[in-house]
Amino acid sequence: LCENPNELLYKVPLLKRFIYKDSMKGKTTSAIAMMRKIIVDRPGKESTKTQYTQTINKFERFLKESKIDDNFKNINLKTIDAYQQYLLNEGVKPITIGNIIRGTIFPILRKADKNLDIPFEWRLSNLDSFELVQDNSNKELASNKKVALFEEQVMKIYNFEVTKESIKDIYKTEIQEEQVARYQEIKDMFVFQCLVGQRISDLPKFFNGENEIDTEHNTISIIQKKTGVRAY
Repeated sequence: LCENPNELLYKVPLLKRFIYKDSMKGKTTSAIAMMRKIIVDRPGKESTKTQYTQTINKFERFLKESKIDDNFKNINLKTIDAYQQYLLNEGVKPITIGNIIRGTIFPILRKADKNLDIPFEWRLSNLDSFELVQDNSNKELASNKKVALFEEQVMKIYNFEVTKESIKDIYKTEIQEEQVARYQEIKDMFVFQCLVGQRISDLPKFFNGENEIDTEHNTISIIQKKTGVRAY
């Protein structure tokens, strides 16, 4: 260390390298066993420790089934990527995979990296490059539910007359005049937003004077809240 001051930033990994150079020769350290010990020694509720242990047990089962030796040399990006694919094949959702890998395994490995008694170096594992698989199921579901209205359909809504009779199926009780007026306003606001094509956050600007009306060109313009630019 004294002869290499420029490497002092990595003093813990350096110490580990020399400490374990001889003591670990011919000896295999179980990564799973060490990770379990970290869980036992960490402060916190017993229920949380049990949950962490169950996660590590599943990871151990994956190592055995994949014939990956249980040592810290194999706890790297390649193994974690393979474990993610293993979980996907098991039908585990991406959000749960995130909780398993980033929420449980990674914090334990961070602890291992700081422990001089454990031959693991996060810096050499390349785990910072791990990418969690994206969950597109909700996006696809939302996309499938999207419905675009043609202008003629919007105008049909505009021309729909809101009366006690036309909205009677919405209420089980007798309809009051204020309810008719409320639905008329909702209908008008929906049609208006369809026609101007602006975000809901910008709608108040059409009614509070923060707009410019050009009757010659039949346009309305506002400064959009999100972009800060004028929209016509």
